[in-house]
Amino acid sequence: MKHATIAYPGGTASAVRQLWKRRFDQYRKEASGYWAYVARSQFFGFLFLLFIVSSYYYAKTLDQLPTTFPYLWIVLVLLTPALSAGSVRTLLKNADRVFLLPLEPVMSAFFRPSFRYSLIIQSLRGIVLTLVIWPLYKHCTGENAQPLLLMLLFILLIKTANLLGSWQEGRFSSPGWRLLSQGYRWLLTGVALYVLFGKGPFMGGIVLLAALLLWTLIYKLLPARQVHGVAWDFLIDNEKRQQHRLYLFFSGFADVPQLPVRVKQRRVLAGITRLYRFKRSSLYLYLFTKTFVRSELLGIVVRITLIAALVIIAVQSVVAAALVSAAAMFITLMQLTSLEQSHRYTFWLQTYPVNERMKIGAVLRIVAAAFTVQGVILSLLMLLSGAGVYSAAPLAALALGLLLCATVMKRKFTASFETE
Repeated sequence: MKHATIAYPGGTASAVRQLWKRRFDQYRKEASGYWAYVARSQFFGFLFLLFIVSSYYYAKTLDQLPTTFPYLWIVLVLLTPALSAGSVRTLLKNADRVFLLPLEPVMSAFFRPSFRYSLIIQSLRGIVLTLVIWPLYKHCTGENAQPLLLMLLFILLIKTANLLGSWQEGRFSSPGWRLLSQGYRWLLTGVALYVLFGKGPFMGGIVLLAALLLWTLIYKLLPARQVHGVAWDFLIDNEKRQQHRLYLFFSGFADVPQLPVRVKQRRVLAGITRLYRFKRSSLYLYLFTKTFVRSELLGIVVRITLIAALVIIAVQSVVAAALVSAAAMFITLMQLTSLEQSHRYTFWLQTYPVNERMKIGAVLRIVAAAFTVQGVILSLLMLLSGAGVYSAAPLAALALGLLLCATVMKRKFTASFETE
């Protein structure tokens, strides 16, 4: 108790509100640093290019699509998870279950800004998907289409209701009740969306209001022992899960110390090191090959290649396919440069009787090999899809990338080695 009094004088709502603000500022500063790495990887440029290409073919598809197309299923598949999933980011920590427990009566001042922040972030997802669906909805409903702003208002209401329900579920002591409530929210969200986009806002509003009244009635009838004031353990565990997912995303673009390094077996692929001759000069080649094959870096390269391959197969414009393949390859090259940072702080490597400068050549060879395999795969896909002369686009990107490896990347790695 004494610790809580010292940390938060008087235990007032104002002190608790200031605590949340400090937590949020710390979280924002940390996240913005990782987002800078994401931006430098040209990830947003790739998304923008994908958006331009997708928009072009979306419009062309709508011109040929019959107005009888069952658009409601697309609405349900995209919007139901976006509006039903998600919970409040509380920014709670392990020690809070001890030091904030005496302040539970005024913790609403901490949770209210948490709820507002979570609602704003998660509502953006629903708004963006609604804007994506809107041309299809307008095409299929014609003059019967409802005003966009009115539909967006209902989307926000459905999202707010779901987030409030998710927050109250956190107070349930029984995981069974929590699971039932989640299933109810998902089901009624789907029904409300079906009626909203199929019958209009009036009928959709009636369904949404009836669902809220029924959920509230069931909640009020629950025994008092089934509902906590503040479910500290659940909220802290939920915050850890959400933060872990965020770290997992950032780990695709930068080293995240808070995230444990995941080493995967991949015995078949890792067996490629058996082709290396057992000699001193192969040490770094062996080590970094194992690192590349068994780390998340290989997964990132595979995912980028798969996305580019799907775009090449799906689009009809050979120019767009060529641009996407070239963009994907240079994003891959940016990602592969992170291999050089692996084992940078491994003490035992400094004890090996091997020239450390061999590391630079080994890393460049692995980067060049992975980049070459991707370039050949994308070029073959372009050729099989009938791209003709544009099939050379990945090969041209490959040649430029290998030139960068031999010049710019080599100088960069050498400078990094000399500063260690």
